[in-house]
Amino acid sequence: MVKRPKWLSPPDEPPAPDDPGYRFWKYANDMPVSRRAVWLEPYIAAEPTLALWIDALEAIDKNDDKAALVALLKSKYPLANYARFYLADLLERYQFKKKQGARRTAAYDQTETEVVLAYAVGEMKSLVENEKKSFAVALAQVSKSRNIPEPILDGAYRGTRFSTRRIAKHGP
Repeated sequence: MVKRPKWLSPPDEPPAPDDPGYRFWKYANDMPVSRRAVWLEPYIAAEPTLALWIDALEAIDKNDDKAALVALLKSKYPLANYARFYLADLLERYQFKKKQGARRTAAYDQTETEVVLAYAVGEMKSLVENEKKSFAVALAQVSKSRNIPEPILDGAYRGTRFSTRRIAKHGP
C-alpha cells in the first residue's frame, strides 16, 4: 500500500480564521478525501450509474466483498461504458481459483442429462400440442424412443424434477 504523503495531512497549528485555508483545516480531519471526486466527476456526470459500479469494484479491491458487484450485474442497471473498462481491469488483476470438490454447473451451461431431458420434453410437448396425442401416450412413446425412465421424464415435463428446477433457478 502506498504511504500517504505528509503534505496531505492538515497542519498541526490552525491557520488564522481569515485565512482561506481555515475552512479546510477545520473540517479536514472529519471529511475523508475522496480520490475519485476530482478525476471521475466528468465521467460520473456523463454516466450517473458509474458511481455504483465503482463502489462495487472498490468493495472487491478493499474488502474482498463481491456481493455488491454480483447484485449489480444481476440487476437491471446498465453496464456503463467506463464501468466496462474498470470491470475488465479488475478481471485482469485477479486470478480466479476454482474451489475443490464438486462445483455446480455454470448458469450458461447445462449438464448432458438436462440437455437430453430438454429435447425429450420438447418432443413430448410437440406430440401433445401438435399431434393431439394424450399425455400418457406421448410420455410412453418418448420414454421408449429416448430410453428415459417414465418417472424422470414425467417430472421434467411437469417441472417437478428437483435438478431441473434448481438449474432453472440459477438462470437469468
